[in-house]
Amino acid sequence: MITFLTFLFIVVVLWALRNLVLGTLSWLDRRKVEKQIRDERTQAYFAEARIKLMGLALHDKVSVDSATFKVFYGLNTAIMRRPDAYAEIGNLLARCIVESMDQEVSSPFIEESKAWSVEVKEVAAKTAEGVHFLIIQHSPFTRSLYRTRWLLAPLGWALEPLLKRLLKKLDAVQRRRNPTISQLRQSERVLYRLAAA
Repeated sequence: MITFLTFLFIVVVLWALRNLVLGTLSWLDRRKVEKQIRDERTQAYFAEARIKLMGLALHDKVSVDSATFKVFYGLNTAIMRRPDAYAEIGNLLARCIVESMDQEVSSPFIEESKAWSVEVKEVAAKTAEGVHFLIIQHSPFTRSLYRTRWLLAPLGWALEPLLKRLLKKLDAVQRRRNPTISQLRQSERVLYRLAAA
């Protein structure tokens, strides 16, 4: 009887180890596919903005020699071509946006933005959406916050106060670790205001 129980125990342990290994491999594959999807979505934002910009240039609605064309074309193209560096690009863009908020910037791009047509504003808005997606979705911390809110949405009526307190505490911890995070929301608003101006 003891040998049968020992044999049964060994079979159960081996079965559990097999499931653990297969589950881990499945989880790793899922993460890889999710990253590919995020990369494709990020590229799609910037590709759509670049296609609109090229259409405007073809119809002479924006000059290819203008600062507007050069900035948007360079930004969209550079980001589209570097999916391997999206996390670093997102951090760099966030830092640049935050650092430039306190400075008065006078450049041909800013001057041209005051006279943008509706079509150019659409390109700016699509680029701003892409930057927002890049900054939010390529950071594991912010991505996990968004995922947690989505998963708990059906129980939101009961968990909303608790979740809000948890998010505030997590946000405070992140702000202490990295002071630029507290200004990211302001920088997003600046991008959208620039697109809407």
